[in-house]
Amino acid sequence: MKLKAMAGLALILLAGCATRETPPGVKCMFEVKPEGSYAKANTPGARFVPAKGGSQAEADALNACMDRRGA
Repeated sequence: MKLKAMAGLALILLAGCATRETPPGVKCMFEVKPEGSYAKANTPGARFVPAKGGSQAEADALNACMDRRGA
């Protein structure tokens, strides 16, 4: 009986994971594959700014990706 309950719980957890969509920022990070790190921007129109090892050109590419995705 305990095994059936655990299997049911596993199915519920898997269903919850399957219905979640990957956030646009994560999708853009995989699409652009920038070098270095990027931080959240506190300025209008920009979502990413370069952090350690990052470049403005790649931050701009990430922001353009976010714009294309409507995020």
